[in-house]
Amino acid sequence: MREKTFFDIHCHAMNLSHPSLLGFVKNMNIDTLLFLNSVPIVSTVLSKFIDTRLNRVMNLLSVMERDLGDVFLLMEKDMEPFVHDGRIEICGSFYDRVVLTPLMMDFGYKGMESYPGIHYRDLPKKPIVEQVIDLFNGIRKYARTSGLNLFEIYPFLGINTRNYDMEGTSGSTGLPGLLEKYFGSFLPETLSERRARLLGAMGMFSGDIEHLRDYSFAGIKVYPPLGFDPWPADDSKELAKVEYLYEFCAARRIPITVHCSDGGYRTHKQAKAFTDPEKWARVLSRHPELKLNLAHFGKQDKAWGLFPKRQWQQAVIGLIAEYDHVYTDFSCCGFDEGFYARLSDTIHDQPSEIGDKLRQRILFGTDFMINLLWIDSYRNYLDIFSRQRYFRILDSHQLCSLNPQRFLFE
Repeated sequence: MREKTFFDIHCHAMNLSHPSLLGFVKNMNIDTLLFLNSVPIVSTVLSKFIDTRLNRVMNLLSVMERDLGDVFLLMEKDMEPFVHDGRIEICGSFYDRVVLTPLMMDFGYKGMESYPGIHYRDLPKKPIVEQVIDLFNGIRKYARTSGLNLFEIYPFLGINTRNYDMEGTSGSTGLPGLLEKYFGSFLPETLSERRARLLGAMGMFSGDIEHLRDYSFAGIKVYPPLGFDPWPADDSKELAKVEYLYEFCAARRIPITVHCSDGGYRTHKQAKAFTDPEKWARVLSRHPELKLNLAHFGKQDKAWGLFPKRQWQQAVIGLIAEYDHVYTDFSCCGFDEGFYARLSDTIHDQPSEIGDKLRQRILFGTDFMINLLWIDSYRNYLDIFSRQRYFRILDSHQLCSLNPQRFLFE
């Protein structure tokens, strides 16, 4: 019997030292909610909402207080109810292994804005090197201490090209040098060859970042709300850097995942404009071989809190229809069975050719640990997916195994 693998193609592993917590509080508008709750006329209406919201935040912080090895062990413990006779049962299919791809985020962008009204108002820079060290120490701890050994963990390196020059300096690696160090030996290899090389590097971190080399990372994560512009047409210097990134990744079949919803951790003034999936139309017209995951399926907040907005989702579908290597995941979306009903309707409402492409390009992802702002646990998100009735066994297997396997390894 061939080994079968379940994939969580979109998750995170970070602790409280990695993001800017002041930026997080500012983005969540927690301070504004607390102020409004102090106004008697609105406190009754808001109090229940605030209590629920703060409990969600505290649940997230409870996970982020742990070292990253313990985070992976926590996720594995949440999977124990799905394990039967040594195999993992999800959606009626049995799997031998789980692949996680923790997506790193480059929080250390230049021009970090300040937090007004406090004395130490300049938000601290967050160099990604410390996040890299913590993550690989966590993977090593998991590999050495797990009793079940369910996970293969292949991180995506977070890159914001604005943080790098093309030429390296005494204190900074240039973008070409960074890519060459971690991805220079990648080839358009077979699925099994790439996976074997990534698995061979897993858990081998020595504690020294200088010893990380090829196949330490499986792909690249870019995050527009932190200031990454996919196509900076008016900035020739920055445009040259993103073009170099795309050419390098397309030639080596290196997958890129990009945040593609109007939510998330937003700190840049042009976050929405940079995140709009239409930005990628110009990129793909120049680099049609680029392997790209437009995460969250272009999810947008409802207009006036009532009416669904689907312009970004339609743009994502259009790019999938036009380009052979564009994917999308539904991480941080599947919080109830109704989502899967809507996703099924979206696929079936397309012309047959486009619907067939969607079935082959949609990826399962959780967005753990960020999804704890909307759900109680990793287990709960998996359980909702496993119990939904709108994707039968073979269709579910396509979303959580066949499609992400092709995106990640092929």
